Amino acid sequence: MSDADRRDTDYRQGAAVTVGSEEELRALLRGPFDFGCRPVIERVDGGGLRVEVIATASQLDELRRVGYGVVVQPEPAQRAVVGDGDRFAGGAVPRGFGTKGPQR
Repeated sequence: MSDADRRDTDYRQGAAVTVGSEEELRALLRGPFDFGCRPVIERVDGGGLRVEVIATASQLDELRRVGYGVVVQPEPAQRAVVGDGDRFAGGAVPRGFGTKGPQR
């Protein structure tokens, strides 16, 4: 099952793409991918090159189809709810450092 089958194909996600040569890297850099502020290229064992990209699931599937190595970054974990109270109840604005639990 491809990444595109699991989610909306317009969803953009991060991935590490490994290519075998500088020519393949140049072709990848000319593609419709987001490399952040600037591409960060690393040499990997065996003479390959790796670059981080941001692309849609269908674009990542296409990179796999043409033979590039693609490792999708895991989804960030959902953050826990910090509290369930209303700190501003009644219009009061909290001040100071506050306290944690019962004082000893």
